[in-house]
Amino acid sequence: MGTGLLEYLWKPLSMLPPKVSYTIVHSSPGRLQKPLSRILASKCPESLKIRILNNTLTNPIGLAAGLNKNGNLTWLGDALCLGFTVVGSILPYRYKGAETKLLLRPTPLSAVNRLGLPSDGIEKVLQNINHYRPRYTRLVANIAGLRRNDYKELSGQLGEEFLFVEVNISCPNTEEHGTFEKPEYAEKILIGLPASQRYLLKIPHTTNRDLLVNYVDLVKKYGLQGIVAGNTSKIWIRGFQAGLSGRPIFHGTKKMVVALRELLGEDKIIVASGGVFSADDAIELLENGANLIEVLTVLLRRGPRAVLDIVEGVHRYLAKR
Repeated sequence: MGTGLLEYLWKPLSMLPPKVSYTIVHSSPGRLQKPLSRILASKCPESLKIRILNNTLTNPIGLAAGLNKNGNLTWLGDALCLGFTVVGSILPYRYKGAETKLLLRPTPLSAVNRLGLPSDGIEKVLQNINHYRPRYTRLVANIAGLRRNDYKELSGQLGEEFLFVEVNISCPNTEEHGTFEKPEYAEKILIGLPASQRYLLKIPHTTNRDLLVNYVDLVKKYGLQGIVAGNTSKIWIRGFQAGLSGRPIFHGTKKMVVALRELLGEDKIIVASGGVFSADDAIELLENGANLIEVLTVLLRRGPRAVLDIVEGVHRYLAKR
């Protein structure tokens, strides 16, 4: 019942202008999470007991950062039968994001966004999460900031409810809407973080091997658990830099996963994020070295049923394997 009702709610939202649907979805208060989770509960595939960081996940599919920005959509993870859902990007304080925001649907298989990391701040995020802690899906934090010290400040406020933490260096997250993705900038952020066994570096969408080598060196040097590969692909549109997501970037994501598994070895985690639109896409990434898969644009463009199809397809694949 849950997926059918979600589809019913998604269809009119998908026909509205992107900025309007975005505003409607993100205006829901955190206190609605518990009743929504009951109404929209889905019958999920039997757990396969995926083990990551000494924790059990029901499956390796998760919701990528960008939709559940402030923790008020945590119920979606349970409704979509996801193994985990990423909250964020989270900032230490309230921030409105870019002055000129873009949300576009250039094709049925893609999306473009330029938001500049709007956030209600860590206190509001934790408050929303406390209104509803998921029954099945695990929570992951994606942290960012306008200044390097913002990451350190956030790291001290994250509780044990988060399975792992994505250190996001690859969004337009400086005051000038640049990034911290240059390895020398990223290293200054990592130096300031306390020792932890649950940090992963979220890197930009790139197939530049020299850059990937630099990121892998940082992960090993600072004892991070792995890499989230990657973010949206940079494009220029209407005079602004924005991020392209969806099926057009899938092959780049696959190339990143293949290269990173070779460079990282087998003991680090790779979370593949970018372009997954089917169970076959997710399986291809798993077969090439990914441990976990994140989806988002497929939900926005094809709806909740498409996400559940991915979960069920991966479940069947792993059960046979």
